[in-house]
Amino acid sequence: MRGQHGLQELRQLVIDRRSAFRDGPLEGVVIRHEDDIWLQSRAKLVRADFAQQIAGHWRHRLLEWNRLDHVAMRG
Repeated sequence: MRGQHGLQELRQLVIDRRSAFRDGPLEGVVIRHEDDIWLQSRAKLVRADFAQQIAGHWRHRLLEWNRLDHVAMRG
């Protein structure tokens, strides 16, 4: 999704959109601000419940494989 979007629109996107890589909602969205040549800044807006699930470093968790959902990608 390219273009300019407000914070409320991005929040709603994170709430409503299903992930194309796993069974469940989006974890969040990456927001990028670029000029014609360079990335100027970036941020990530994540679901509150996703951020709260992070209990420790990823190396200490079981491996969770992502899958691509071709139907969701068309969406």
